[in-house]
Parts: sequence; structure tokens; C-alpha cells
Amino acid sequence: MQAQIFYCSYGVIEDNNQVYANAQMLTDFADEDGRVGCQVGKVSIDTDNNNAVAKRLAGELQRAKGAVFVELIVGSKAKGGNVVSVVKDFKVINPQSKVSV
Repeated sequence: MQAQIFYCSYGVIEDNNQVYANAQMLTDFADEDGRVGCQVGKVSIDTDNNNAVAKRLAGELQRAKGAVFVELIVGSKAKGGNVVSVVKDFKVINPQSKVSV
């Protein structure tokens, strides 16, 4: 799945020592009656190996100084009794891509 990622966050929640990682991306452009444009969506990132994937993604964002276009490798996990998508890895499509959001 290709995505434009413009934000990444990771760390440990102090209250319960839970490790977290997520990113924000733009959805595909929609042009329908009553709604036009892209929306912001949040996607979970795999927290294995001390947030290795999120740290790499944050580094790509820092280098680009803006959004990056990536090919996401997505898996799934159980969360609150539901199955949710989680980013397992990614590949930068064009490291020269820079989009100011």
C-alpha cells in the first residue's frame, strides 16, 4: 500500500509502561457529492525491536523536512478485541519527494 506519511510518534506511556508507535497519513483524494479532498488517518506501527520501524520512519521524515511517500508493508494485530492494521515495515518510494503539509 502506498501512502504519504507526514507525522510519526513513538515512545513509552509513563503511566503503564506501554510501548506505542503510530503515524499519520493522507487518504486518497475523494471527489464526491458533499466531500472533496484528502483526510488525515492514523495508522499503528509495529513496536517490536524497541520501535525500530517507527524510528526509521521518523528519520526519513527528519531528512525530508516534510512528508515522505512510502510503500507500506501492513500486517494485523488484535487490539481491544478487534483486528487492526499495523505497519510492519516500509520502503521510501522517492527519497527526494518533499511535500509541505
